[in-house]
Parts: sequence; structure tokens; C-alpha cells
Amino acid sequence: MSDLLSILPGETRKHFINMKNVRDAHERELDAKRLDELNGMAAEKNLFHSGLYLKQRSELKTQFADALAYGYMEEALATCKLYEVPLTRPFCASLEEAAKEMLTSFVSFR
Repeated sequence: MSDLLSILPGETRKHFINMKNVRDAHERELDAKRLDELNGMAAEKNLFHSGLYLKQRSELKTQFADALAYGYMEEALATCKLYEVPLTRPFCASLEEAAKEMLTSFVSFR
């Protein structure tokens, strides 16, 4: 994220961070709700070590990571549109690299 923030014009940074934080909080709430539902189903049927549970848990992690990365990109583009920031090649490359780094770091830490 730091690369993207360094190329966004100063007045747009705060807006972008606020939008990103709101979306992140929303996605985290959805993820927690889905995980609670999955854990409830697993507890009810005693499936915590089943392949089905592990597969569904993995799918939830992937869905969450995708939602965060997609949201990051969407908020950056919405900020650019709102503040009329031109989408130059360096900016787009930085945005793409930031999303890749986010997904890579998310997978390695979760």
C-alpha cells in the first residue's frame, strides 16, 4: 500500500485511506459472520476435522483475501475518479503491484 500512497496526490490520500478502512471493516464483519456460520455447522455435526470443513474454511480465506484486494483496487480507482487523478502507466503498475503484494502477504500470514 505504501507505493500507491506515495503516488497519490496529497489531498486524495486521506480520502482513499478512509474509504479503504470502511470497506475493510465491512469485509472483516462479513468474513467473521461466514466463519461463525461455518463453525456452527461444523460444531453441530462434529465436522471440524473433516475434509469438507477444511475445504470450506480455505474457500472462505480465499474469498476474504480476494474481497480485500478487489476493494483496495476499487477504492483506489474511485478516489482517482473523484479527484480526477490521471491513470498513468506508472500509477496502474503501482496499483497492480500493491494488489499482488497484498494477496501474497495475506496468503503467507493467514
